[in-house]
Amino acid sequence: FCFIPGEAWLAIGTDLGGSTRIPASFCNVVGIRPTPGRVPYSGSASTATHQLHSIVGPMARNVSDLALAMDAVCEKHPGDPNSLAAPEKSYVDHLREHEKHLPASIAWSPNLGGSVPIEQEVVEVCERACRSLANSLKCELQTDCMDLSEARGIFHTLRAAKFKESAWILEHKDKVKPELIWQIEQGLGLEDEDVKAAREGHKAIIESTKDFFTRYDILCCPCTMTPPFDVKIRWLKECAGWEFNSYIDWLMPTSLTSLTNSPSMCVPCGFVNDLPVGLQLVGKPHKEAELLCAAFAFEQAHDFHKAVPICKI
Repeated sequence: FCFIPGEAWLAIGTDLGGSTRIPASFCNVVGIRPTPGRVPYSGSASTATHQLHSIVGPMARNVSDLALAMDAVCEKHPGDPNSLAAPEKSYVDHLREHEKHLPASIAWSPNLGGSVPIEQEVVEVCERACRSLANSLKCELQTDCMDLSEARGIFHTLRAAKFKESAWILEHKDKVKPELIWQIEQGLGLEDEDVKAAREGHKAIIESTKDFFTRYDILCCPCTMTPPFDVKIRWLKECAGWEFNSYIDWLMPTSLTSLTNSPSMCVPCGFVNDLPVGLQLVGKPHKEAELLCAAFAFEQAHDFHKAVPICKI
């Protein structure tokens, strides 16, 4: 993350449940998880339907740089036969005329329809940011969300299934973290019917998402449950009265939106006790350009992204 203090322009990572969006939120930068297939990923069945995908996505200090990075990495690639061709119009060019590509309707959800816990201070910062975006664009704002009521269990199962092939790691338990051991054991404990049911549930989430985006252009919601926490804490054990039994539950604000197979990104939107908070924007599949334009409009109206959330040496 040397780009955060300005030592580099960009970074890139993979995002299954939030690994580009959560660090972006905690570090006051922008990060995106594109539509499956938008960025090539060697060895990935990236556009296979109704599967949980790990997606390559860039992070940057601002939306303009993020658009430039997307232009550099989005292409059809022989290493990923399911990758998509580059858009005819560059993302940078979309930003140059972003007023033509702004959303007409925005949905706000403080907790993904009651599916995740969020600290109240984070909710307040994100809701204020969402209303500011809607007001500045003079567009409709409603409180709504696609149906993610079963998404927590679905994500657990589909993620665990990915670790079945890593059983060999259990021969080296003394060399890996306990969370990885737990995850592999969860995968090995799954029956075929468990995975089949989770994939059917995932299919229902995608259908609900399609219906949701017939009414709205963008969903706004918190990117994380809390502001950044002490680095000595491995993972959150509870939030807002919810107790967590695994290390992946605290990822829910982003892991559940991963199941929509829609592009989602984080944009800095404020602070709680001087700690950065990110607003998550979820867009229609393959509409990364429109998502970036909305984020750019918000960024232009505020200066949150200009704050450096670390001590200068």
